[in-house]
Amino acid sequence: MNFFVSLLCTLYFSGSITDVTKPYLSTYTCEYMALGEQNLLDEFERVTIELKKDGYVLRAKTKGGKYEREGTYTYCEETGEFATEYAVGMLENGELTFGRQIGDRYFFARFVGN
Repeated sequence: MNFFVSLLCTLYFSGSITDVTKPYLSTYTCEYMALGEQNLLDEFERVTIELKKDGYVLRAKTKGGKYEREGTYTYCEETGEFATEYAVGMLENGELTFGRQIGDRYFFARFVGN
């Protein structure tokens, strides 16, 4: 019994429990981003979103510099619904997709877990 308690404490404090119980906490790389018919990903060298326990960090790198934004999200493990303050989508099978209507065009992005 003491072995299991020790193991659980070791896993918990090393962060591995979170890795097992919340496997979606990871960094996702953008593979597709568009506004209507316009491919927005061509404007970026790299776009990632890192999901943490207490929020997310969106990072983008362009030829002109770097961009970073932090925010909060909600995620329902039962339905896969994922929402930030800017968009709603799904997080399923290591893939995060979300979008929203902007004026008369629809913004859509797909990120894949690393």
